[in-house]
Amino acid sequence: MLLQTLLALTPLALASAIPQAPNTAIPTFGDRFGITATGPGITNIDLRAQAGRLYIGGPQTPHCENAARQDFATFVRYSDKTLYLFKYGPPPQQVWVDASGMGQGITGYANVDGNSTAPRNASWGAWEVDEGTGEVSFEGVGAKACPTGEEGRWSLWFSESEMPGWQSGCVDVGLRAYAAPARVACEYTTE
Repeated sequence: MLLQTLLALTPLALASAIPQAPNTAIPTFGDRFGITATGPGITNIDLRAQAGRLYIGGPQTPHCENAARQDFATFVRYSDKTLYLFKYGPPPQQVWVDASGMGQGITGYANVDGNSTAPRNASWGAWEVDEGTGEVSFEGVGAKACPTGEEGRWSLWFSESEMPGWQSGCVDVGLRAYAAPARVACEYTTE
């Protein structure tokens, strides 16, 4: 009887010892979420927000609630398909893409109060999150990662060009949104 009980409990003990997969729930409107990037040389690296730009990997220095440290950006998307960095209190920080001939898909964020600047041709939406896969796109265009010259950091572009911003070494990346309800609010640097 004891042997049967031990054999019955063994699968449960083994299952609890195996690391559990991270929460991969796909966020809906109003949910807090993170975004990871995957592509050639980039595997599940979270987006960062630093100095008014979005990056794949690299440092960021936000000011977070309760002096928490977060090495990743947290987002929220609304039903009008606009995208914001998750923070409490004014001013909101909204994500933009400049897909004009000048910007060529460069991506960043700005304080909505006007005290930080977005490019003149910045577009604020439509941000899409596929309900089945969590794949993120901007106005139907996928993302590219371009080397910044810093180890482990790529700039983020939404462009169909092989060389957005006339940069070489850019690669297509898939961006995937995942629900992150426990993350705290932060204010990200704009300069």
